[in-house]
Amino acid sequence: MRRETIAGGNFSGRSAMLRARLQDANEPAFFLGPYAEAALSGLSSTVADEIAIYAQASGRRAFAPIDWAPFGARKPATLSGGEQVLLALHCFSRSAYTTIGIDTALEQLDAHNRAAAFDYLASGDPFEVLLIDNRLDAVPPDWVRHAATDTNTDYACDLAGVLGDLRPRQAPVIAVRTMDFSYPAGRPIFRNLDLALEPGRAYRLVGPNGAGKTTFFKLLVGVLNPSRGVIQLNGTRYEPRRSGNRA
Repeated sequence: MRRETIAGGNFSGRSAMLRARLQDANEPAFFLGPYAEAALSGLSSTVADEIAIYAQASGRRAFAPIDWAPFGARKPATLSGGEQVLLALHCFSRSAYTTIGIDTALEQLDAHNRAAAFDYLASGDPFEVLLIDNRLDAVPPDWVRHAATDTNTDYACDLAGVLGDLRPRQAPVIAVRTMDFSYPAGRPIFRNLDLALEPGRAYRLVGPNGAGKTTFFKLLVGVLNPSRGVIQLNGTRYEPRRSGNRA
């Protein structure tokens, strides 16, 4: 069974090559892209139902680096980005699909789960893999490497000119005070969170899959509403859920 990677720079045509190779397959393929939730069925209201949709006699071992039982009552949309990737891989492993195409989705996994995913994909189980991954340092043994070399100029821009037209703007201090948040039927994600993000600095948010990184961003832009606590811009209460994301 083929195992292939597609390499190349941004806008080199990697995604188009991946889709073309999936279309050349004899049977429908499972596709897992950068937005992992789109790989799921969209038909289920709980993780348990989502898994049940794909549970068929595939003859393959299940990919299950985490125990899905505690997540059973959760809505798939409330999972973190990495958890959605893991759920999609688990559903593929339980399904009757014989080909999976993965477009940069594994980049959302922490080191442990990423290693588990590659171990599963590189196994001798009877399915085919086509993969795009920007963090892949070396092609796994026995995998075929393809190079995308399109010179697409649709997104070309005069970067120096764009930067020259920019004008400085003073960013606010973003402060989070005594914030709590938990998903329905889920464990608390944040308890009494206090922090301040100062302007003029770059912050890197790290942590294992499911730690709350995606949830934190959703709270800052108003996709989610904290259970308790406030967000402030320069000391003024800020409610992006009601007023729109102005930060």
